[in-house]
Amino acid sequence: MAPTIDGKPILTQKNIVDILTELDIKRGDTVLVHSSLKSLGYVIGGAEAVINAIIDRVGEKGTIIMPTQTIEMSDPSTWLYPPVAPEFWDIIRKALLPYNKDTTPVSKGIGVIPETFRKFNGVIRTSHPLYSFAIWGELARYLNTQELDYGLGKHSPLGKLYLKNNNAKIVLIGTDFESNTSIHLAEHYLNRKQ
Repeated sequence: MAPTIDGKPILTQKNIVDILTELDIKRGDTVLVHSSLKSLGYVIGGAEAVINAIIDRVGEKGTIIMPTQTIEMSDPSTWLYPPVAPEFWDIIRKALLPYNKDTTPVSKGIGVIPETFRKFNGVIRTSHPLYSFAIWGELARYLNTQELDYGLGKHSPLGKLYLKNNNAKIVLIGTDFESNTSIHLAEHYLNRKQ
C-alpha cells in the first residue's frame, strides 16, 4: 500500500515522472497541461516537483504550455463566478490594475502549478490580458504570439498547436475535461458562442 498522510497519497517527483512515463509522455513531446495540485494528495516539493517532472519527461526538445488566464481582468459586469453586484462595478473598474505578463498572477481558480510555472526560468508568457499562456521549450517562441480579439481562437497558442499538427498531447493532472481550454478552440471552429 502506498504511503499516505491523512488518507491522501504521498507523491514524489519520481512518482510523477513514472506516471507521466506510463501515460506515454516522452522526450520531444508538446504537452498542454491542466492541473490541480490539491487533488493530487501530498506532493513532496509541491508545484515545483510536478513541473520538474514534466520537464524531465519532455526534455529540451519538448514544449510545455499551461493556461495562465486572468479572467478577473475583464469587466466586472460579466463576472459569473462569483457575480458582482452592479453598485460595485465602477469601483472595481477604477481600481483594476493593468495586465502585466511578468507580474500579474494567474486567477486563483487556474491553480498553483501554472502560477509557479509562469515564474520558472525559461518560461515565457503570452500578452493576452485575459487568456494568457505560459510556455517553456522548443516551440515557446513560435507559440508566443496572440491576437487580442479572442485569446482561445485559431490565432492563439491553442490554434497554433492545432495548425502545427505536431501531435500535442493534453495532460490532465488532478483535474478533468471541465478545465480543458482546448475545448474553446473547438467551439471557435464550430462558430459556437463562447
